[in-house]
Amino acid sequence: MPSSVHTQSLPELLYLLSIDLAKHKQSDRQKIGYIVRAAALTELGLRGSVADADGKVQVRRDASTGDPLLDSVLHEIADDRQRSWKDLVRRRERQTLDALENQLKGTGAITIEKHVVLGDKIWATDVASVRARQKELLDTLTGGQSIDLLEPRTIALAALTANGELSTAIPDKVRKARKDRLRTLTDQTGPAAGALKSVVSELWWRRGSNGGAIAAANAR
Repeated sequence: MPSSVHTQSLPELLYLLSIDLAKHKQSDRQKIGYIVRAAALTELGLRGSVADADGKVQVRRDASTGDPLLDSVLHEIADDRQRSWKDLVRRRERQTLDALENQLKGTGAITIEKHVVLGDKIWATDVASVRARQKELLDTLTGGQSIDLLEPRTIALAALTANGELSTAIPDKVRKARKDRLRTLTDQTGPAAGALKSVVSELWWRRGSNGGAIAAANAR
Protein backbone atom coordinates (compact mmCIF):
# COMPACT_ATOMS: atom_id res chain seq x y z
CA MET A 1 0.00 0.00 0.00
CA PRO A 2 1.29 3.54 -0.70
CA SER A 3 2.35 5.56 2.28
CA SER A 4 0.53 8.68 3.35
CA VAL A 5 1.37 11.87 1.51
CA HIS A 6 2.34 13.40 4.87
CA THR A 7 5.09 10.82 5.44
CA GLN A 8 6.68 10.94 2.00
CA SER A 9 9.90 12.73 1.17
CA LEU A 10 9.94 16.11 -0.54
CA PRO A 11 10.99 14.60 -3.91
CA GLU A 12 8.10 12.12 -3.73
CA LEU A 13 5.60 14.83 -2.81
CA LEU A 14 6.73 17.14 -5.58
CA TYR A 15 6.55 14.37 -8.15
CA LEU A 16 2.93 13.71 -7.16
CA LEU A 17 2.16 17.43 -7.26
CA SER A 18 3.59 17.64 -10.79
CA ILE A 19 0.89 15.32 -12.15
CA ASP A 20 -2.10 16.89 -13.87
CA LEU A 21 -4.71 14.88 -11.99
CA ALA A 22 -7.40 15.48 -14.62
CA LYS A 23 -5.31 14.53 -17.65
CA HIS A 24 -3.01 12.06 -15.86
CA LYS A 25 -0.05 13.76 -17.49
CA GLN A 26 3.18 15.51 -16.66
CA SER A 27 4.57 18.30 -18.76
CA ASP A 28 8.17 19.48 -18.98
CA ARG A 29 10.09 16.59 -17.47
CA GLN A 30 13.34 18.50 -17.64
CA LYS A 31 11.99 21.14 -15.27
CA ILE A 32 10.41 18.51 -13.04
CA GLY A 33 13.80 16.83 -12.86
CA TYR A 34 15.33 20.05 -11.58
CA ILE A 35 12.54 20.37 -9.02
CA VAL A 36 13.14 16.83 -7.80
CA ARG A 37 16.88 17.48 -7.51
CA ALA A 38 16.29 20.64 -5.46
CA ALA A 39 13.80 18.75 -3.32
CA ALA A 40 16.31 15.98 -2.63
CA LEU A 41 18.96 18.51 -1.59
CA THR A 42 16.45 20.29 0.65
CA GLU A 43 15.31 17.02 2.21
CA LEU A 44 18.91 16.08 2.95
CA GLY A 45 19.38 19.48 4.54
CA LEU A 46 16.31 19.06 6.74
CA ARG A 47 17.63 15.67 7.86
CA GLY A 48 21.02 17.13 8.74
CA SER A 49 22.88 15.19 6.05
CA VAL A 50 24.11 18.23 4.09
CA ALA A 51 24.65 21.92 4.76
CA ASP A 52 25.90 25.05 3.03
CA ALA A 53 29.61 25.88 3.22
CA ASP A 54 30.40 29.14 1.43
CA GLY A 55 27.96 28.42 -1.38
CA LYS A 56 28.99 24.79 -1.75
CA VAL A 57 27.09 21.68 -0.65
CA GLN A 58 28.89 19.96 2.21
CA VAL A 59 28.12 16.50 3.57
CA ARG A 60 27.63 16.60 7.33
CA ARG A 61 26.46 13.04 7.88
CA ASP A 62 26.78 10.26 5.35
CA ALA A 63 24.74 7.61 7.17
CA SER A 64 21.91 6.04 5.18
CA THR A 65 18.64 7.98 5.20
CA GLY A 66 16.59 4.86 4.56
CA ASP A 67 15.41 6.34 1.25
CA PRO A 68 17.12 4.95 -1.89
CA LEU A 69 16.84 8.16 -3.90
CA LEU A 70 18.16 10.36 -1.10
CA ASP A 71 21.01 7.94 -0.41
CA SER A 72 21.96 8.02 -4.10
CA VAL A 73 22.10 11.84 -4.16
CA LEU A 74 24.00 11.91 -0.86
CA HIS A 75 26.63 9.47 -2.14
CA GLU A 76 26.91 11.50 -5.33
CA ILE A 77 27.67 14.64 -3.30
CA ALA A 78 30.16 12.82 -1.08
CA ASP A 79 32.02 11.43 -4.10
CA ASP A 80 32.20 14.76 -5.92
CA ARG A 81 32.73 17.56 -3.41
CA GLN A 82 32.89 21.31 -3.91
CA ARG A 83 29.87 21.65 -6.15
CA SER A 84 27.50 24.58 -5.88
CA TRP A 85 23.79 24.16 -5.17
CA LYS A 86 22.96 25.20 -8.74
CA ASP A 87 25.37 22.64 -10.15
CA LEU A 88 23.73 19.88 -8.14
CA VAL A 89 20.19 20.98 -9.05
CA ARG A 90 21.10 20.75 -12.75
CA ARG A 91 23.15 17.57 -12.49
CA ARG A 92 21.70 14.19 -13.55
CA GLU A 93 18.16 15.52 -13.42
CA ARG A 94 16.79 12.96 -15.87
CA GLN A 95 18.37 9.98 -14.11
CA THR A 96 17.17 11.24 -10.75
CA LEU A 97 13.62 11.69 -12.03
CA ASP A 98 13.58 8.21 -13.55
CA ALA A 99 14.89 6.69 -10.32
CA LEU A 100 12.23 8.48 -8.29
CA GLU A 101 9.53 7.35 -10.68
CA ASN A 102 10.61 3.73 -10.30
CA GLN A 103 10.65 4.15 -6.53
CA LEU A 104 7.10 5.50 -6.53
CA LYS A 105 5.92 2.71 -8.80
CA GLY A 106 7.50 0.22 -6.45
CA THR A 107 5.62 1.55 -3.44
CA GLY A 108 2.33 1.69 -5.34
CA ALA A 109 2.06 5.48 -5.10
CA ILE A 110 1.69 5.78 -8.89
CA THR A 111 0.72 3.65 -11.86
CA ILE A 112 1.98 4.39 -15.36
CA GLU A 113 0.31 3.38 -18.60
CA LYS A 114 2.75 3.42 -21.50
CA HIS A 115 1.59 5.10 -24.71
CA VAL A 116 4.11 5.51 -27.52
CA VAL A 117 2.13 8.02 -29.61
CA LEU A 118 0.08 10.03 -27.12
CA GLY A 119 2.53 9.88 -24.24
CA ASP A 120 2.38 8.00 -20.98
CA LYS A 121 -0.45 8.40 -18.51
CA ILE A 122 0.39 8.67 -14.82
CA TRP A 123 -2.15 7.82 -12.15
CA ALA A 124 -1.69 8.94 -8.56
CA THR A 125 -3.07 6.28 -6.22
CA ASP A 126 -4.12 8.63 -3.42
CA VAL A 127 -5.66 11.54 -5.31
CA ALA A 128 -7.46 12.90 -2.25
CA SER A 129 -4.19 13.32 -0.37
CA VAL A 130 -2.55 15.08 -3.31
CA ARG A 131 -5.48 17.49 -3.55
CA ALA A 132 -5.26 18.13 0.19
CA ARG A 133 -1.58 18.95 -0.22
CA GLN A 134 -2.40 21.34 -3.08
CA LYS A 135 -4.81 23.19 -0.80
CA GLU A 136 -2.21 23.37 1.95
CA LEU A 137 0.30 24.82 -0.51
CA LEU A 138 -2.11 27.55 -1.56
CA ASP A 139 -2.82 28.39 2.08
CA THR A 140 0.91 28.55 2.78
CA LEU A 141 1.68 30.83 -0.15
CA THR A 142 -1.31 33.13 0.18
CA GLY A 143 -0.66 33.84 3.84
CA GLY A 144 -3.38 31.89 5.55
CA GLN A 145 -1.05 31.33 8.50
CA SER A 146 1.99 33.11 9.94
CA ILE A 147 5.22 31.64 8.56
CA ASP A 148 6.55 31.41 12.11
CA LEU A 149 3.85 28.84 12.88
CA LEU A 150 4.54 26.63 9.86
CA GLU A 151 6.57 23.43 9.90
CA PRO A 152 9.92 23.59 8.03
CA ARG A 153 8.78 20.86 5.63
CA THR A 154 5.59 22.80 4.79
CA ILE A 155 7.63 25.93 4.13
CA ALA A 156 10.09 24.02 1.96
CA LEU A 157 7.39 22.31 -0.08
CA ALA A 158 5.72 25.64 -0.88
CA ALA A 159 9.02 27.34 -1.76
CA LEU A 160 10.12 24.51 -4.05
CA THR A 161 6.72 24.25 -5.74
CA ALA A 162 6.54 27.98 -6.42
CA ASN A 163 10.19 28.47 -7.42
CA GLY A 164 9.88 25.49 -9.72
CA GLU A 165 6.81 27.15 -11.26
CA LEU A 166 4.80 23.97 -10.81
CA SER A 167 1.46 25.24 -12.05
CA THR A 168 -0.29 21.91 -11.46
CA ALA A 169 -0.04 22.72 -7.75
CA ILE A 170 0.16 26.53 -7.57
CA PRO A 171 -1.40 28.58 -10.39
CA ASP A 172 0.97 31.06 -12.01
CA LYS A 173 -1.24 34.03 -11.15
CA VAL A 174 -1.17 33.09 -7.45
CA ARG A 175 2.60 32.67 -7.47
CA LYS A 176 3.16 36.00 -9.19
CA ALA A 177 0.84 37.80 -6.78
CA ARG A 178 2.70 36.55 -3.69
CA LYS A 179 6.31 37.41 -4.52
CA ASP A 180 7.12 38.91 -1.12
CA ARG A 181 5.82 35.92 0.81
CA LEU A 182 7.56 33.54 -1.58
CA ARG A 183 10.82 35.38 -0.99
CA THR A 184 10.47 34.83 2.75
CA LEU A 185 9.57 31.16 2.29
CA THR A 186 12.59 30.71 0.02
CA ASP A 187 14.95 32.35 2.50
CA GLN A 188 13.75 30.03 5.24
CA THR A 189 14.00 26.92 3.07
CA GLY A 190 17.67 27.21 2.27
CA PRO A 191 20.00 27.46 -0.73
CA ALA A 192 18.45 24.74 -2.89
CA ALA A 193 15.19 26.65 -3.28
CA GLY A 194 16.97 29.79 -4.47
CA ALA A 195 19.16 27.70 -6.76
CA LEU A 196 16.04 26.13 -8.28
CA LYS A 197 14.60 29.55 -9.04
CA SER A 198 17.78 30.51 -10.88
CA VAL A 199 17.96 27.24 -12.80
CA VAL A 200 14.34 27.51 -13.95
CA SER A 201 14.85 31.14 -15.02
CA GLU A 202 17.92 30.10 -17.02
CA LEU A 203 15.91 27.28 -18.59
CA TRP A 204 13.30 29.74 -19.86
CA TRP A 205 16.03 32.04 -21.16
CA ARG A 206 17.77 29.22 -23.07
CA ARG A 207 14.52 28.10 -24.63
CA GLY A 208 13.57 31.66 -25.54
CA SER A 209 16.94 32.27 -27.15
CA ASN A 210 16.40 29.17 -29.28
CA GLY A 211 13.43 30.57 -31.14
CA GLY A 212 10.94 30.42 -28.28
CA ALA A 213 10.83 26.62 -28.10
CA ILE A 214 9.40 26.21 -24.63
CA ALA A 215 8.21 22.62 -24.88
CA ALA A 216 10.52 20.35 -22.93
CA ALA A 217 12.69 18.03 -24.96
CA ASN A 218 12.14 15.36 -22.34
CA ALA A 219 8.38 15.73 -22.07
CA ARG A 220 6.37 12.55 -22.29
